[in-house]
Amino acid sequence: LLIKKLIQQKHGHLVYISSVQAFRGMPQSPTYCATKAGLKTYSEGLRAWVKNKHIDVSIVYLGFVKTAMSDRINCPKPFMISAQKAAHHIKTGISKNTPIIKIPKLYYYSIRLLDLLPIKWVDFLLSFAKVDIPEPRQ
Repeated sequence: LLIKKLIQQKHGHLVYISSVQAFRGMPQSPTYCATKAGLKTYSEGLRAWVKNKHIDVSIVYLGFVKTAMSDRINCPKPFMISAQKAAHHIKTGISKNTPIIKIPKLYYYSIRLLDLLPIKWVDFLLSFAKVDIPEPRQ
């Protein structure tokens, strides 16, 4: 319904919040990674579909952001940033009509580089990750 309205008005900008973990199933959060990967794929396809309809699509790939959710997860959180800093980067990316917003860039590229390694090496490296996931809240 929203996309139909944007097509009719011949302009718009959709922003999807995904995660850097959309690129790699991580031991601390396989379900989270899978849902973010689905969102990544959907928004990429949507961006290509509406490209010639004057609708922009931005995908935000967040790393670790200091929030109540991240506080509940006991695992390494490389390059963690504050929610305020993440919001600033998202706002800047949207204002520049950036199709891919990477926050933080170093973590984004680090995860993407894992795809260049043999899978046995990646599995070995990830086996060292300390993982302690709390039970879901009731």
